[in-house]
Amino acid sequence: MDKRTKILASTITKLYRRGAERNIRSIINKSHDADVASVLEILDTTGRISVFQLIPDTARQAEILSHLSKSAQTEVVHVLETSQVQQLLSMMDSDDAADLLGHIPEEMAQKVLAGLNTKELQDVEELMAYPEDSAGGLMSSEFLTMTEEMTVSQAIEKIQSMDEDLISFYIYVVDDANRLKGVLSLKQILLSRPNTELKSIMIMDVISADVTTEQAEVARLVEKYDFLSLPVVDNNKNLVGVITVDDVIDVIREEAEEDFHAMGMTGASLDESVWVHIKARLPWLILASLGGSVCYALLWRTLKPFDLQFVLRSSISLIPLVFLLVSTLSSQTVTMLVSFLRTHAATTGKSWRDLKKEIFVGLSLSAIMCIVFIVVAFAIKHWEAVPLSLGMILAVQMIGAMFISMSIPLFIGRLRFDPIVSAPSISMILSNIYAIGILVIHYALW
Repeated sequence: MDKRTKILASTITKLYRRGAERNIRSIINKSHDADVASVLEILDTTGRISVFQLIPDTARQAEILSHLSKSAQTEVVHVLETSQVQQLLSMMDSDDAADLLGHIPEEMAQKVLAGLNTKELQDVEELMAYPEDSAGGLMSSEFLTMTEEMTVSQAIEKIQSMDEDLISFYIYVVDDANRLKGVLSLKQILLSRPNTELKSIMIMDVISADVTTEQAEVARLVEKYDFLSLPVVDNNKNLVGVITVDDVIDVIREEAEEDFHAMGMTGASLDESVWVHIKARLPWLILASLGGSVCYALLWRTLKPFDLQFVLRSSISLIPLVFLLVSTLSSQTVTMLVSFLRTHAATTGKSWRDLKKEIFVGLSLSAIMCIVFIVVAFAIKHWEAVPLSLGMILAVQMIGAMFISMSIPLFIGRLRFDPIVSAPSISMILSNIYAIGILVIHYALW
């Protein structure tokens, strides 16, 4: 989060707590829609809804709503009257409206759709029919078209008479059957002679996407050709929509975020529930425990000739298992904390709620692995009374590693450094040192 947004968030939060609604309205009127949306994202649910309802203009509400995340949009829409939601959707771009309706409860979506006019309903339902991660799901049905026979002067007259929301950087040329024939820019229109026909100046070799094209491929096309928008066609080459660069930026950010979480073995974003986080992260911990168990068996057999004490032999054999589990949990925790720091101000109610959620997830995963550890040990009739103590020690190691891995990114962030560079390595090193230290203390006290 940039400094500008942090200051705005801090100011609005303080005013909200004081009940200074007039001051909040004044600040909102002077702020950019994207900045207001960023502030709403970091407020708690009650604050988000209250501040959203202080936005005086419905058109601005619609624009700000389109900037919010899916979870934040759902929270806001859930408390609004159906008529209010319908009014907001009518002022949103068709692709944003379709996205919103796609992730709110189906019953609510049907009520909202029932009140839209025929044109709006048709546009939204067509977009909702496509997969969300396809070109059809990304495109907007608002775009500017001309026919081949039109002259430059006629094109300019049409542009001047149209709603400004439909005017973009490109004009798409179609035939009578709405098949895409060419494209030209506003610059070409302005620099051409009035009587020139569009077919003589348009670019005929049009780069386009099919409605089923995956969003990653759409992003690649826009990046490769430096387009500000990309036309989308159906199987008959009919022009059905356009994808603008702001939608592509969202795709690139989402893809990068997904890759980031995949590398950190989390598989879930900040907005997901505790249960979703546990389901996404537990398999990696189980995989780590399987690898550690193989290492344990190898070390156990290797140390057999040395006639070591039972507890010492078990403790040494456990070191790889501890390393793998602690390193995996540390990587997951650091990934979530870095993602958290990139999107939150450190003192808001929502930030504390997300931190508590991460703590609960870590505690739950540690408890689950502790129970699995003890159950497996008893099932194979091994270690007698030792597995209970070592199982508890494993839980202590994982919980400690979780708190270390939460603290390091927060500490580095407070120092104004980028935690993504150094936090993973430092957290993993300190977590493993801590875990081995606990294992040594356990052996010394046994």
